[in-house]
Amino acid sequence: MYDESATDTLRNSHVVQHGMKREYSRPGRSLRVDLMILLAMVGLTLSAFAEQNYQVAVVPSDDPALVAPVERTQELSTEQIEAMVRRAVGLAGGLEVVIPEAARLVVLKPNVGARPGTIGVVTDARVVRAVALLVHEAAPDARIYIGAGSGSWLSPDLVGTVPVSLNFTLDEGHRQRMFDGFR
Repeated sequence: MYDESATDTLRNSHVVQHGMKREYSRPGRSLRVDLMILLAMVGLTLSAFAEQNYQVAVVPSDDPALVAPVERTQELSTEQIEAMVRRAVGLAGGLEVVIPEAARLVVLKPNVGARPGTIGVVTDARVVRAVALLVHEAAPDARIYIGAGSGSWLSPDLVGTVPVSLNFTLDEGHRQRMFDGFR
């Protein structure tokens, strides 16, 4: 038998009921997706101060719309990165589009790694700071958490070491049994 209530639930998935109060969110994309898109766009701004001359940036450091544009090869200050992030977020429509003023909790998830990264691999902490400031302006009472869990794990004993490939066949005279850390 056809269950119409299941269809209504899917059709009205943007309606969230908390007790007697209903809150409406924008159907289609979740807030998490919107924030991930925003952080991805903000992350692209870092290409402006890399030693390599990238051709793509949402807001390059030499953007004439910035108050103090600088060459793309120059090291950027915290203030310059904040200005670039503000401009990039503004071009995307502002944080008010994805974060309501009454928000109570916002989690930022920058891209981090266990080993020192390069531009575009690990989010610069100054970009995270700038986004957190913008979140605070959009939702002053919100708690801001930074969810910074690395996509890879590295034992503290191995910090500063260089990984070595163990791709070999058993007939080369190497170890016959390899221990992978699990029993």
